[in-house]
Parts: sequence; C-alpha cells; structure tokens
Amino acid sequence: MSQYLNVPFTEKDQAKALGARWDGQTKQWFVPDGISAQPFAQWLQQTHTLQSSLIAPLYLRTSCQPCWRCSKVSRVYCLGASAINDVQYDDDESQPYSNIVENENDLIDVCDLEDIDTRLLPFLNQHASTYRPAFSKTKSSKCWMNHCEHCDAKIGDFFLHSEPGGAFFPMSEDESTITDSIMFEDGNFLFNGGFSF
Repeated sequence: MSQYLNVPFTEKDQAKALGARWDGQTKQWFVPDGISAQPFAQWLQQTHTLQSSLIAPLYLRTSCQPCWRCSKVSRVYCLGASAINDVQYDDDESQPYSNIVENENDLIDVCDLEDIDTRLLPFLNQHASTYRPAFSKTKSSKCWMNHCEHCDAKIGDFFLHSEPGGAFFPMSEDESTITDSIMFEDGNFLFNGGFSF
C-alpha cells in the first residue's frame, strides 16, 4: 500500500530522486508500492491515535454551501452528536483526562477531522460520498473535507463551521439549511479532530 508524504516544496527534488511519485489528484507525494519507506522517514506522515469519542446517537448533518469554484450550491456534510468524550492531556502531555462535552440546545459538530472510526466509513461512503479525506494545503496533511458535488472542488471546514453564515454556522433559524439523520443509535465512535457548537 502506498504511503503519502509531507514533502515541503523546497525538498520535492530530493524526494523525487529517492523514488517518490506525485499524486495529481491529492496534490501529494507518495512512496510507490514495492519501494522501502525507510529513506523517506523524514517526510512520513505521523499516524494519529484516535483519542476522543462521539457518544451515540450519532448523526449525519447535511447542509448547503455555494461552491467557491463553480458557484453552484452543493450539499455538505459533517458528523454531529449531543455529547463527546473529549480526551485532553495535562501540560507535560503525560497524563490524559476525559471531559464530557454536551450541548443541551443543539448537536455538537465534528470538524477538522484527521482520523475517524473505521466503523463509520461504509455509512459515509454510501450517504455522503463527497465528504472524504483529501490533502489540505493549509494543514499540510490529509484530513476529512467536503467536495463540491458538481465540480469536486475542496470545501474546507473553516468556511462551513467558523464563518458566520456558513453552512453549519447559520445566523438565524430562517437561514439554516441543516437537516439531521441518525447514523447510529448506540455506541461510542472514536475520532481525532475538533468540534464546535
């Protein structure tokens, strides 16, 4: 299985000389199958340990957002839960502690998602296929993001969750296009990312 790399632009020739190849779709260098990843250790992406968990019921939230590239309105998605078990670390990062975060008035949106519980993948592939991992230039790594259903342009979470008037940040109930459907009624589902409400 190919491994993706975090190669700064200034080091691309060095990675290429070692045998790395360019993926034009994800805009990312990778180690082709059959080549040892050891020479690429400095650029290997760190794998994230899934820390926090979404406490079911777990929802798929759907809204609408105009695409920045084609200007057509596209459906966009995120996960939502009424409670999250958020794992944090103390100052020296040696002792984890849990903090249950709840929102009495609405669901908590999961955003800036780096990794997700693999049990959720079949549901997302079937019901939200334009919400998938892609390389983010802003983060210089892969993360989950929406893609325009018309032109496949990447739609970053910041504009959806943090900008007033964004798909998941409506300024009034009349402005909201958010609909919720239950994905799973029971269980805790691990993730590594942020959340907002």
